[in-house]
Amino acid sequence: MGTCGIDIPEMDYIINYDLPDWRINILEARNKFIQRCGRIGRIENGTAISFYVKSADMGCASWLRKILQNAKQVVPHFLEDRFDVEASIEKLSLQ
Repeated sequence: MGTCGIDIPEMDYIINYDLPDWRINILEARNKFIQRCGRIGRIENGTAISFYVKSADMGCASWLRKILQNAKQVVPHFLEDRFDVEASIEKLSLQ
């Protein structure tokens, strides 16, 4: 599979079978995800489909939610639920 520098004209879809490994470097994982999805947005609108596996990708939930919100996309309920749990834990720890 290609990563950087490959430009395929008329590509309408990107499918992320696995999200970048956030356990090594979360910032790098986020940037890789944005780069992958950006491949379809350079020339025109396209669709990015990502498979999210809760047990493997839960560390991505908060930045995935922010990326989707910034792009004015629908945030799936499972990312909303995960984010709310994180926010609740943070609030409890501050009290």
